[in-house]
Amino acid sequence: MVRYFKATEISEEEYIAATGEDLGFWNACVSPENDGVYVALDEESEYEFTIEISDFDELRSPEASS
Repeated sequence: MVRYFKATEISEEEYIAATGEDLGFWNACVSPENDGVYVALDEESEYEFTIEISDFDELRSPEASS
């Protein structure tokens, strides 16, 4: 099965509102939440991020897997 995803940049305020936390002392973190997988990245310390496919599985509705 082929799966498609969309990544788009959001503001710090939108990230905090969606996840309830800030990047803090991490260089990068991935947070699956109710309506999406959110990523925070300190671009001065990191230049890429990895999102595990299983992070998206937590969000899939039963209709999407049928």
